[in-house]
Amino acid sequence: MIYEDITKCRSCGYKELDLVISFGETPLADRLLTRDRLNLSELKVPLDLVFCPNCSLVQITETVSPEILFCQDYPYFSSTSETLLRHSRENAVELISSRHLDSESLVIEVASNDGYMLRNFVENDIPVLGVDPAQGPASAARKAGIHTLCTFFNTDLAKMLAENDVLADVVITNNVLAHVADLNGFVEAMGMVLKDDGAAVIEVPAEYHELRSADPVLGTVWRDAVAEAVERCIDAGMLGVAFDRARSAYVFARPEAIEGEP
Repeated sequence: MIYEDITKCRSCGYKELDLVISFGETPLADRLLTRDRLNLSELKVPLDLVFCPNCSLVQITETVSPEILFCQDYPYFSSTSETLLRHSRENAVELISSRHLDSESLVIEVASNDGYMLRNFVENDIPVLGVDPAQGPASAARKAGIHTLCTFFNTDLAKMLAENDVLADVVITNNVLAHVADLNGFVEAMGMVLKDDGAAVIEVPAEYHELRSADPVLGTVWRDAVAEAVERCIDAGMLGVAFDRARSAYVFARPEAIEGEP
């Protein structure tokens, strides 16, 4: 079995989930077929979208093995998008200024892909650590001089990093929460690798009022993480943080409640 069904909300554990729409069985996202595979049977998984009335989280009910989704010939390289590169550079410049980052700081990015984001810190002599399970993008990042671990980010890795005093001033997760099956464990891991005065910068889709305006629902996307749901997810992960929502697509999470701008 390449997937398993969930019976309760991935964030709050509520069991009475409301079905929004069922897409039936669909091929896995990012599984681009080569010419010699066109006549072979393709992996398909049920795709059911549900809503949690307790915490507002919209999510899919099937969990496909992450090794299948992200480790086998993963085709997406973030640096191919000039728009994303420009967006990332602007965000990095803002973080360097607002968080007063320098050569004594550390920036960790989870799902760092080919280094599209972290390169902006490296260019400013700010130490970085990328974490990404996809071999192709992780290899490209290393070749670009970006220190990258090719593995999944979880509490086991976070514990190892913390025990070796690898703690971050900033932990970045750009549109990552929607791809994580163990949401609460992932959030807990972020808290484990943050310095006491550090901050997690979590980019999520902005709140959508109509389904047609949202990004496509993919087999790798567990939820449409609107701001209210994200706050509850972080709280459920026991990070114990405050939120600054000056920008609708970002949540700034801290190890302890601090008022004001990030």
